Formats: sequence, structure tokens, C-alpha cells
Amino acid sequence: MVISMTTHPRYQYKPEDLFLTVFVYIDDWLKPYQKLLPQQPAQKASYSELLTIAVVGEILAQPYENTWYWIVSQLFREL
Repeated sequence: MVISMTTHPRYQYKPEDLFLTVFVYIDDWLKPYQKLLPQQPAQKASYSELLTIAVVGEILAQPYENTWYWIVSQLFREL
């Protein structure tokens, strides 16, 4: 049985939609644990946002973590 790669999430969503979908799942998953997560005084992003960036990078098979974070900061700043 051959499975088509077109069913993979990277082919189903525009990047902005993929970020949004992943964020909603992660944010809902983390809600019960919000009080347990440490808060930093100068924290610029929520844990949900940080995990979303990492998970989307994995879904899109980005091989280099630093390059992925740079791409996100340049192309998806408004997200």
C-alpha cells in the first residue's frame, strides 16, 4: 500500500494556517499547566508560541534549528 505524501500536513496548509492550527492545539493542551510553568520577567513569548515555532519546524522538516528560528523571525514576524 502506497501512501501519498500529499496527505502530510506540510502540503495541506499555508504556513500561516499551519502556525495557527498548531498553536490552537498546543495552547489548549497547555492551559491546565499554565500555573506550573515558570514565568520569566522579560519573557517575550508564551510557552505556547515557543512550542508552536518548534513543532512547525519539525512538521516542515527544517534541518537547522538556528536557521529555522531566523526564518520565523524574518518571514513570520507578524504572527
